[in-house]
Amino acid sequence: MPGLGLIPSGMGVIARLDGFNRRHPWSHNDHYGRWVLRNLRGVRSGRALDVGSGTGNLIDLLRRRFDVVVGVEPDLT
Repeated sequence: MPGLGLIPSGMGVIARLDGFNRRHPWSHNDHYGRWVLRNLRGVRSGRALDVGSGTGNLIDLLRRRFDVVVGVEPDLT
């Protein structure tokens, strides 16, 4: 409901999420990297693509299994 302040709208949501993420940094690549590798057992490809690679931690894990690994990260911050 508008005006109750329970759910921020527009850019306010983005600003609040950004503030939360800065106070509580978390990397999905760090958390799920080994799970990804376990679920790639038996994959018959020499190449892997990591979209949204962040710090590159998942790329490092993928290099153990694939000959060529490419990471794309559009966020320059």
